Amino acid sequence: MSADLWPSNSASANKFAREVWVGVALYLVAMAIGVLMSWRLHLPQWGAILMGSATIGYALSMLRALLRMLSSLDEMQRRMQHEALLITAAVVGFGSFAYSMFEVTGVVPTMPHALFFVLPVMILIWRVAFLFVVRRYQ
Repeated sequence: MSADLWPSNSASANKFAREVWVGVALYLVAMAIGVLMSWRLHLPQWGAILMGSATIGYALSMLRALLRMLSSLDEMQRRMQHEALLITAAVVGFGSFAYSMFEVTGVVPTMPHALFFVLPVMILIWRVAFLFVVRRYQ
């Protein structure tokens, strides 16, 4: 049994990495073009919708790549990933709930675009949680 992040099949790992890097490159290009256009042209609402859709498209392509990678894992790797995901859901769920409660009571400042940070924080916590899960299984 292996405690690796990537699937034991090297072709699957390479395909996942390729999909991730192509997605990242397309996202960066779309955002660079979108930012330049919005600064120079003062985009109308349809332009903002197009930029948002490009970002959502990137997130969906990453989700698809992730689901394909998870489906190629063996039973032990899949179990470890799911444990890390459960830890992530608990930490992010509790953290966002607690922050919202403190925000309502005025203890912490209001963040107008706080939901924008949920997915990146989930990915970061998932990776850290997975490192702890791997250590436990070794």
